[in-house]
Amino acid sequence: GVKASQLVISCGGGASFDYGSLVSNVTVVSGGVINVDISSNISGLTLQSGAIEILNATITSGKTLSGFVDGPLATQRVLAGGLAMNTLVSGGYQDVFGVAQNTSVVGGVDISGYWRQGSQQVESGAWTSGVQVGLGGSQYVQSGGRTTSVSVSQMGAQTVGAGGFAQFVAIGAYGMGYVENGGVETFAQISGGTE
Repeated sequence: GVKASQLVISCGGGASFDYGSLVSNVTVVSGGVINVDISSNISGLTLQSGAIEILNATITSGKTLSGFVDGPLATQRVLAGGLAMNTLVSGGYQDVFGVAQNTSVVGGVDISGYWRQGSQQVESGAWTSGVQVGLGGSQYVQSGGRTTSVSVSQMGAQTVGAGGFAQFVAIGAYGMGYVENGGVETFAQISGGTE
């Protein structure tokens, strides 16, 4: 993280503060963007009309975060030993090294009006369960990653990469599922989607 104080972020400008940053007395004027991790210590933040705040989240070992909304251009990182619950990924990116439960993954519209795909990446050693992948959403299970109880529908997509593992997958209407050579998927049900 970084330390900063007495900042003014002007129109067209932007600043990013990652995990563990210490920031005070920041003013963001109309058209300015501040990108900040919710674990940062920020005091004296002023968002003027038309200013934009993008919230990210880093969940470290032993920590739990529930109900986070991972909006367009935002990132949630669940580190090994961390737990994310009831997350809505709406045009954002969830990168899981630990455990994520009950995640909804869909697309969303960013601050410029562009449609952004929402995505969940299940890394080696990670486990996700209760995942719903819908319109504009995707899930990718890396080698060594594991996901269970996944529902894919409405143009959502799931890809199980080589060495990845998926169990209890339901591919519904207009959902898409892909299993790469070397990937494993068991107990899959396809009803109106393709795999």
